[in-house]
Amino acid sequence: MPSLEEGGPIQVRSSAASPSFARVTSIPVTLRSLIPVPHSSVSFTGTLTGGNGRALNTGQTAYYQIKVPAGLKALNVQVKMNNSANHMLAELVDPAGEAASTAVNAKASGSGSAAKLTAEPGTQLHVLSPSAGTWSLIVDFFDTVSGTAVSQPFTVTVSDSAAKATAAGLPDSISTLLPAGTPVTVNVKVTNTGKTPEAYFVDGRLSSQVTTSLAAQSTASLTLPNLNGTVPAYLVPSHTSSISAQVTAPASQFFDFAYPFGDPDLISSIGTTSSGSLTAPDIAAGDWTITPFLTGPTGAGAAPSVTATTSMSATYSAFDPAVAAPTGDLWQGATNASASFTPVVVNPGQSATIPVTITPSGSSGTVVSGTLYLADSYLIPGEVTFNALPGNYPEGSDVAAFPYTYTISSK
Repeated sequence: MPSLEEGGPIQVRSSAASPSFARVTSIPVTLRSLIPVPHSSVSFTGTLTGGNGRALNTGQTAYYQIKVPAGLKALNVQVKMNNSANHMLAELVDPAGEAASTAVNAKASGSGSAAKLTAEPGTQLHVLSPSAGTWSLIVDFFDTVSGTAVSQPFTVTVSDSAAKATAAGLPDSISTLLPAGTPVTVNVKVTNTGKTPEAYFVDGRLSSQVTTSLAAQSTASLTLPNLNGTVPAYLVPSHTSSISAQVTAPASQFFDFAYPFGDPDLISSIGTTSSGSLTAPDIAAGDWTITPFLTGPTGAGAAPSVTATTSMSATYSAFDPAVAAPTGDLWQGATNASASFTPVVVNPGQSATIPVTITPSGSSGTVVSGTLYLADSYLIPGEVTFNALPGNYPEGSDVAAFPYTYTISSK
């Protein structure tokens, strides 16, 4: 199947101007092909062509489109190649332009900038209940590529099959009574049916929404003009429907705030207090960056240095404080930058069981409902961000969802 980018110029020969003069015109043509909607799965191949004339965060990019019907329960993509030395970023982008799943072909050991990334021959993407419409699959090869072959094929598999996962012991009825303060263990079992390792964690969310301030992942303040290239970052959790950012400084300024692996890239208002916001059904999860700039012109002299302070808040599905798991929860780092996170890595064809503890807390008769998500996680090298940021940036996608309901009872 041809990729979205395949094609080339077509030459048109015209002699209308003069019988003795022939004119040649080149018209660029791009072939656009849709990936067939999978009944169970569909596979096709693309080709990475070698070369060494590229910057760290740019390389060959293959674009594909998938027309997703209403009611699809899952959209899963695997990208696999023979040579893991080729660095690859893959994204599934929804019809509204938001990245719904982002991953690289690397397994992380450790966390943050100190993490060690081990190259893998491919990666996996997951979206639950994808919205109907035309989705984009982006396969972006970055950094230099291996010089052991002129070209290397890669295989893409698209599937609508649900993940092989269960949650034994999860309360699922309002008639289920759980005593306050008494822990209940739920065993979440997952089998990695893909061809590359995945790092799984558990994320418990309530049915209610909450709006709260996010924690700066590095620094919340910087000096303007920004001569040191400081870029404050905030972790936006999954299931976020609105974000709002603000910068204050003693001088007029504005800022750019963006999802660093593509769109959206937004601009703020201008002033000593500048602000910007975004509302969407499901905003791209992961680190968002805020980059302030002084308003010019500043005249013949250099602009005086001032301190700018950034902040960001988000509206998202509330974390359930009653849920705990040894993996920790990547997204709780959104409000606590030092929150522990140790996902369990499962190799292809292998299984793992994550013991999840639910300890009810509240008044007798209170009904609690939410969703226990099984999610995967990746650390994305900053060199593949659009502005080549330093460090690593966390990403995660829901793999399976298990609704739960219970009523709190007295002991």
